[in-house]
This record gives sequence, C-alpha cells and structure tokens, in this order.
Amino acid sequence: MTDPIRFTVSPQGDGGDVRAILAAHMNYEQTKSVRLFWVHVLAALGGLLAFCVVFPRVGAAYLPGIVLTAWCTCALGVVIAAIAERQWQRREADLLIRAAPQSNPVP
Repeated sequence: MTDPIRFTVSPQGDGGDVRAILAAHMNYEQTKSVRLFWVHVLAALGGLLAFCVVFPRVGAAYLPGIVLTAWCTCALGVVIAAIAERQWQRREADLLIRAAPQSNPVP
C-alpha cells in the first residue's frame, strides 16, 4: 500500500515544510467552516426575507429593509470567506507540490 501523500523533509530537518503544510490546511479548514456558517445565516435570512415579502402586515414596516441589509452583509461575508478559503486551498496545494519528491525524467 502506498501513501496517498508523500513529501520530503526540509534539508534543515526541522519539519518546517510539514508545519507549513499543516498550518495551511488548518487555515483552509477554518475559513471553510466560517464560509459554511455564513451560508447558513444567509439562508435563514433569505427565509425571513421571503416571509416578510409574502406576509407584509405581520411585522413592522421597516423589518424587510433591515433583513435585506443583513442579507446583503452576509452575502458579502460569504464572498470574502470564499476568497480567503480559495487562497488557503491554493497555498496548501502549492506547499504539497513543493514538498513532493521530484521524479527524474527519463532521458
């Protein structure tokens, strides 16, 4: 059985490459969970906004405006979190490629 991920240790032997890969992976997972949280808040606010549109006389007159503002703010948060998630994902992939053993091309 082969290892799914193989990489070499840095020449200094201090484990810096492994530490950088693990740090990038942890940051990626953290930004992913933040994005998923804001996606769920966005869905809840969307449901509340739909309720305010369907039943306009149930809540206060200013409620749809507040909910719409909150929805737009959460949408912006989702976009920012998605950009940060993608950056950490690319950083992790770059570190894995850099730490992978280089195969010798056949002449």
